[in-house]
Amino acid sequence: MGTMSIGQPPRRTGARSPTEPPRRTRGPGRRIAAAIGLLSGRWPYLIGRLLLAGVFIWAGAAKLADPKSFAGVIEAYGLLPGFLVWPTALGLPLVEILAGIGLVLDVRFSLEVIVGLLLMFIVVLWVGMVKGLEGDCGCRLFELVPEKSLRGAIHRDLMFIGLALFLYWCRFWRFWVVRASRVWPENDGLGPTMERR
Repeated sequence: MGTMSIGQPPRRTGARSPTEPPRRTRGPGRRIAAAIGLLSGRWPYLIGRLLLAGVFIWAGAAKLADPKSFAGVIEAYGLLPGFLVWPTALGLPLVEILAGIGLVLDVRFSLEVIVGLLLMFIVVLWVGMVKGLEGDCGCRLFELVPEKSLRGAIHRDLMFIGLALFLYWCRFWRFWVVRASRVWPENDGLGPTMERR
């Protein structure tokens, strides 16, 4: 038969000590945060990078395979003087390929270059629509994502910008939230909490 120390009140088995912090339950908010963390994890980020990079590598290589045709498309838009048409027809595909390779390797600023190119393409396509141009947009993506008009090409580029924004979100989640979980480990990766008063 056990003995009880004199001066100590009996304690129930499994009871929490007054000095022990309260146990937290994983509510809906933490489940949602965990799901977001899963969608923003390493594999979705890698797959998104490879998809967007593959599009730009493909498009750049297709333009370099037929620079004369691409130069003709650039000239049709009438946005550049004649002496810049051929340098652009050769240089722009190289920038696309290098930016795509950089995104595959997750090189710094490669995603920013791709977003800048997409925004430039959208502006050029919009100018083409204003001028009444139709047909080949010069993107060389008909085999991957076919479009029947310049408006369709703009919608496609907006979709690619959406993918780029997803990659930015993955970076934000990994950098800020995961880092916060290391600084405030008691918060399970959900960032800092404010002390209740």
